[in-house]
Amino acid sequence: MKRATTSINFAQNIPKHSTISEPTNATNATSADMNASENEDGGDGPSIIPSGAKATNGMRQSLSQLQQLLTCPLCKKMFKKPTTLSSCAHSFCVECIDDHCRDAWVCPVEGCGMPMSVVGGHKGSYRKINPQLLQICSSFEQICHALGQSPDSWWKPDNMVPATR
Repeated sequence: MKRATTSINFAQNIPKHSTISEPTNATNATSADMNASENEDGGDGPSIIPSGAKATNGMRQSLSQLQQLLTCPLCKKMFKKPTTLSSCAHSFCVECIDDHCRDAWVCPVEGCGMPMSVVGGHKGSYRKINPQLLQICSSFEQICHALGQSPDSWWKPDNMVPATR
């Protein structure tokens, strides 16, 4: 007796990554365009993503996409002490969600509508500090700092430092 199998393509909705050599709209964007688009969401202060010859447009685009994922939906800044709601798994800065919950009972993400408190979850707490997200934010800042300190066009073969054994 043969067993019926079904093939599911889980990656079908995941966008393909572009390489530096592929001409895309984002690859042709200038660093000024990248920095302007990052701050349109109301975030304060300059972007930590390096500009100019410190990174390619493709690198800046990838970092910008990651930075958007690491942005609190309430304050529009990179997470500070990220915390995740136990009911719906949306993440916020701990201070932002604590301020929000003083006047509200549901998740502030538009369309979510989940109550912030779920009886029995996390010993009655509506939120839990997210150490993995905190580490990702820290690593992102370190990567951007290292790129900012790197020599211009460091990725080009003429500028690479030989490997030591």
